[in-house]
Amino acid sequence: MKANALDHVALWVDERDRLAAFLCAALGMHEIERTDTFSLLGGDARQVEFADARTWYRSPEHAFQGYTRYFDDRFERGADRVRVVAEVVWPESSATADVADWKRYEAGISAAMASVPVSFICAYDTDELPAGIISDARRTHPVLRTPEGARPSARYTDPAAFIRGLF
Repeated sequence: MKANALDHVALWVDERDRLAAFLCAALGMHEIERTDTFSLLGGDARQVEFADARTWYRSPEHAFQGYTRYFDDRFERGADRVRVVAEVVWPESSATADVADWKRYEAGISAAMASVPVSFICAYDTDELPAGIISDARRTHPVLRTPEGARPSARYTDPAAFIRGLF
């Protein structure tokens, strides 16, 4: 990973406990609350922010614009790099167009933010998401990670070619 470039990683998680354990170990965080979801806190709580995924991911356009504003604000405040752990709220319906919009978003992030000093870890719950979403995540993320480690994605596809293939 270049210090001044995007790091876009898909994290395969088959249960929330493993996601919490990974974040604690990888990011030096500590679990402080357990409900259906969880809250994690690091050594400097002022550096950790939480956002409601359902509000943030209302649409691909809303999410992209939100990230653009968020990153601009953090860099204006002096951040060298911004790290994000996120989980897209995939459409509950299997409407092809809605799912394709989110797949286009995932591929587009790699192209649109290629030179931005941001690390995205996109969590994919392999027990809950359809196989097609997991399969295409391998094509839209240059790096795949499990709690056991990271590796380059052998199926990563150029974002423009991936997007053309959705039509």
